[in-house]
Amino acid sequence: MTDRNSHYRVAEGADAWALETAVKSLMDEGWIPQGGVCVVPAGVGEAKFFQAMTQNNKPAAPSLPAVAVAVPEAVADPGVM
Repeated sequence: MTDRNSHYRVAEGADAWALETAVKSLMDEGWIPQGGVCVVPAGVGEAKFFQAMTQNNKPAAPSLPAVAVAVPEAVADPGVM
């Protein structure tokens, strides 16, 4: 697995089972698979498996302070505004 960007990783495995294990491990840490699996030939009858993973660590938006709003009294004559 590469670790150059704190929000993007590539899980890899020598076979589908190894990739599945790596992906599940990252998912347990909050990573989300992005896109499909990439299979690259790595010799005669061999391949390497890759899966892009993303993580959204954006801080939550700050909550706005409570503001008191004055509401005008009901108008005695509804026709007057």
